[in-house]
Amino acid sequence: MRKVTLRYSKTSEPSAAKARKALREAVQQVSVQESIQALVQQLTQFEAQFGMSTVEFYTKYLAGRMGDRQAVMEWAGAYEEYMYLVQQYGHKIARS
Repeated sequence: MRKVTLRYSKTSEPSAAKARKALREAVQQVSVQESIQALVQQLTQFEAQFGMSTVEFYTKYLAGRMGDRQAVMEWAGAYEEYMYLVQQYGHKIARS
């Protein structure tokens, strides 16, 4: 896990409550980034295994052309989780 460091100048030192809130947000952001990175690695492995991009796979999956094997379900789940995290937290990550 990465180290989170918050730095403030003497003139802008926050209250204890604000500092705790900033730390919680920073830790959540790091956790989300690590989760997204892990999912990207997993999606890349599925792409290599099946010989197609995740977008191509998911289009076929939604059309019912990929079957229901365990690996297919895991790939679809990983992609859906990836999309959720990017939609929910992507704007926060982009600002950091």
